Amino acid sequence: LKRSDVQMIAEGLDIFKFKIPRTLIGKTIAELNMREATGCTVLAVSSVDGMQINPNPSEPFPAEGEIVVIGSAEAEKVFLAKYST
Repeated sequence: LKRSDVQMIAEGLDIFKFKIPRTLIGKTIAELNMREATGCTVLAVSSVDGMQINPNPSEPFPAEGEIVVIGSAEAEKVFLAKYST
């Protein structure tokens, strides 16, 4: 995950790493219903406290850091359209 911003796992399934968008700060995965809303699943959250693999869906996103999500290229577009500022 550290070598690139995008890793292809299988045909049509990629892992993407993003700086945590301001629209997500303080909100939770469960509250956002992220998988159903975008088709992306959060695999990890990286912050000053380290990387949390398989993050707790009830824990708010930190103000600083990155998230690692998995989904199709189309799901990535939906994610960016919905959450990027």
